[in-house]
Amino acid sequence: MAVGQFRMRKTLDRTPAVGTKTRRLLSVVVRRTAFELQNRTQSTIRAKNIVDTGDLYNSVKVIQRNDLNAVLRVGVHYGIYHEYGTVKMAARPYVGPSVDSLRQEFGRMIERAVQEGARP
Repeated sequence: MAVGQFRMRKTLDRTPAVGTKTRRLLSVVVRRTAFELQNRTQSTIRAKNIVDTGDLYNSVKVIQRNDLNAVLRVGVHYGIYHEYGTVKMAARPYVGPSVDSLRQEFGRMIERAVQEGARP
């Protein structure tokens, strides 16, 4: 993983039995969740007052790799220092709490999409 790049990945490509309808529904879930993660991460940056120049806030982007894989990318090199801290600076995590806040909701949405996709 590159410095400053954080990934939240839910890969379902290993399940060949996923039909077209299910895959389309899962794609929507992955995309919506990725953009919700971006919004929550940026909100956390503001709430923790990490905003100085706005570069960290503006560097948080979603990259859709394929229909079932999206990456949240933090494009400034110092983003990782805020997330994990340094010997001279306490951690001010902004990605981890955002991922944690979406984890259960994401699982429920995946389950619903699979159930919906399995209907005739």
